[in-house]
Amino acid sequence: VHDGYMVNLMADNIKLRDRAARIVAAISGRDRDDAARLLENSGGAVKTAILLAAGAASADAAQKILEGTGHKLRPAL
Repeated sequence: VHDGYMVNLMADNIKLRDRAARIVAAISGRDRDDAARLLENSGGAVKTAILLAAGAASADAAQKILEGTGHKLRPAL
């Protein structure tokens, strides 16, 4: 959970993709369309999409950042 949002989420169906896009938009400050694009680039991983929005060079780079923080989003940001 990050600021009350469930970020340990894989958006693997329509309902979850919509919820995940709202979460990514709210945390990153991006609009919903941009958040949806980031989610697509992250393979549906909310934390990865948020790190992409924050400037991670790629989904792989975002994953490595998360691995370095024990998959905790706040220190990764």
